[in-house]
Amino acid sequence: MRKAKWRIEYTSPFGQKISIVLEGDFDFIKVKQLMDLIEILSSEQFQTTLNRETFTFDHDYSRSIENRRSLKKKLINLLSKRFKDCWFTSKEVAEAYYEEYGEFIPVNVVATYLARFHYSGMLVRRGSRAQWRYKISTEMMPKIY
Repeated sequence: MRKAKWRIEYTSPFGQKISIVLEGDFDFIKVKQLMDLIEILSSEQFQTTLNRETFTFDHDYSRSIENRRSLKKKLINLLSKRFKDCWFTSKEVAEAYYEEYGEFIPVNVVATYLARFHYSGMLVRRGSRAQWRYKISTEMMPKIY
């Protein structure tokens, strides 16, 4: 026996289009609830709330990007200040970051940044994946300082 297929399309007064396809056996109550949900999603009050939430999200997202930029700058400054002529690990950098800035940063976050710095040519790396050791590249030293 062929399954029932429902296709519901709705265009709101704001120009947003909602398309839903249902396959299978659905009772009338479930379909009515779905239609009520569509009505709520397209209401002016919901759209106002959604726009407010979107603005907050965008604001938080831009703040997050700025924090990542400042984290990168802080790490570069820390490396040039504390680790300019020696080999170091992610854990040592995380500990030095806490001492320098009073902010905790997870070792895995530091490891990610150090790997990126390595791939960009800023750092030299040796050892194994379990215990990478890094050093500031001699070619990059004048650019960092």
